[in-house]
Amino acid sequence: MFTKIATGIDLAEDGSLRVVELEANLKGVALTRAAGFQGRSDDPVRSWKEAVHKVSEAGYSVANVVIGIPAFLTYQKSLSLPFHSRRKVLQVLPSELEGEIPISTDEILADYVVSESGKDGMQAVAVACRQDTVREVLNILPEGASLLALQTDLVGFASASIYGGINNGAAVYCDKDGIMIVGISSGRPAILRKKRYTGSSIDDVMMITGEIVAMVEAEDEVLLACGDLNEPVIASLSKEKITGIRTPGDWEIFTGSESEAINDPGRYLPSLGLALRGIGRREAPPFDLCKGPFRPAGRMVELRAPVIRTAALFGLIVLLGIGNLVIGYSSAKSRYDKYSQSLRSEFTELFPGTKVVSEMPQLQEKFARLEQRSDDLIAYSGSGAGTLAVLGELSSIVPEGLALKINELSIDSERLRIEGTVPSFDAVEKIKVAMEGSSRFGDVKVQNARIGADASKVSFRMQMEVK
Repeated sequence: MFTKIATGIDLAEDGSLRVVELEANLKGVALTRAAGFQGRSDDPVRSWKEAVHKVSEAGYSVANVVIGIPAFLTYQKSLSLPFHSRRKVLQVLPSELEGEIPISTDEILADYVVSESGKDGMQAVAVACRQDTVREVLNILPEGASLLALQTDLVGFASASIYGGINNGAAVYCDKDGIMIVGISSGRPAILRKKRYTGSSIDDVMMITGEIVAMVEAEDEVLLACGDLNEPVIASLSKEKITGIRTPGDWEIFTGSESEAINDPGRYLPSLGLALRGIGRREAPPFDLCKGPFRPAGRMVELRAPVIRTAALFGLIVLLGIGNLVIGYSSAKSRYDKYSQSLRSEFTELFPGTKVVSEMPQLQEKFARLEQRSDDLIAYSGSGAGTLAVLGELSSIVPEGLALKINELSIDSERLRIEGTVPSFDAVEKIKVAMEGSSRFGDVKVQNARIGADASKVSFRMQMEVK
């Protein structure tokens, strides 16, 4: 009871992967198993797919999976933003990355990790990945698997380092793909870096030492997960008067695990961090590269809480009616009135503007309408180009504060037509520009714009392609 299981899968560029399965309950977090898997194909994607099927056959849970793409297949950019809203940040990310990465922003998916937050805005590290890479990774999952999030091994390593107790300092992870370095400040990943090996272990040690020295203060801690390079790096850092060095070998989550595969815990830090995201630990950021066409369709949940509250009150009133036969009319009537008032209040909150005549019949009628509307919307969302997705995009791109009234909207698999009113011709142009800036709409045309019977309103008709 109250147990949640999540699996973190860390992909390597050579087609291999490492897996960590975590179990979280009221007692805490436990590592149930961990292992490495390798496919037989020379193609990394095919090898990942074969390895993931081995993971499933080995008994690992695939019902709640977080996958980490190799950081070397992504692009990064440090940003300074004047606001905190996640929705706004995701809207401006493509323009912020334009010209900063070697591919078109139309070909990428991006998210970010907050490194510092203040009253005037925040600092963040944006991470972008090719859409083709995301598509290939999603295809490696076996039937029945459920992907919770798509992160990178570097983000997973940062989450694991913070979970391990690094609040201020740095963490270094060395694997066959290269070297990942995380600078941590106040429990947040302030710096994310990826480095290729130089070809000389001596030069690698010097590079790691230089990066750490530039990031940490004398009292900061350093987490090392570099295998054979651990000892040389520790010796080099000691010469720089950096002594607060830790390794994950003594972490309780590893020492308390019964998995026999963990002979080098440092190798599993990225997949550990990914699994932490799967069980909802606060150390793992809400980072997810599954966006746009790859995001699972959402469901109607806005009315869930008030409907549950009202249904609970409805149930209490039914029980109260039965109690009337036992405890007497007078006492039951008093309690009924109390719950009736509460129900009336909930009804008014849930359906504002509706005249309350008789709560019970009205609730039954409203529930029937909501159920029918939900069924219609679920069916509607699967038609054409994804009607709800189109409406959601339309809602998100219309400039805030613009008084737009839509009088008629029609959509088929290829075209959207809108008729409405706005305060001015300039507002019509703003809507057109916003739609032209969306990747979902194309060939936006204003077919008609004129002043109607109300001289303060401009009626317009707009048509565009839906991608």
